[in-house]
Amino acid sequence: MPPTARLRQRLRLLTANDFDDNRQASTGRVELQSICDALQQDGTVVECADDLFDLMERLDHVDLGSPGPLVHALEATSPAYELLLKASLRRKPGPLSVWMVNRILNADRPERAEWLQELTMAADHPRASQQTRRDALEYLRHQAQSGRGDGVISKYPDLLTEPPDPLGSAESGEAQCD
Repeated sequence: MPPTARLRQRLRLLTANDFDDNRQASTGRVELQSICDALQQDGTVVECADDLFDLMERLDHVDLGSPGPLVHALEATSPAYELLLKASLRRKPGPLSVWMVNRILNADRPERAEWLQELTMAADHPRASQQTRRDALEYLRHQAQSGRGDGVISKYPDLLTEPPDPLGSAESGEAQCD
């Protein structure tokens, strides 16, 4: 099996249990770092980007790093990864993918309206977890408060006055706006 195929297979075999800190045999973080390092070393991150986004979608409830090896590997290929990020957001946004969008927005790039739209769609996406929706709304709030909301306020007029809580629950999640 070619090296890239082996790395892709290793990505597909990772499960939530591999990242469970309560399990002594939990080696997911080390394995993920090893895979991402190998992809970067081989120059095959873009070739395997779909597999990296698939992992973020499958394990959207797992702490895969903040930003962690996935984000570092993908962002190192900028702007090549961005179309794949958009595709992932449209399939199933997760905490890492909306966080990546917020990082793009913080860079004040010319296509910011497009990325704000992606983040807005993620906040309303039917497959997004509650945490992902909260994170997306918190990032939209951050962009609006910084004066870079470009129309976000018209969709979510309370963003500047109330903390985002898309589901009306008392449970609170904290999104990092880095």
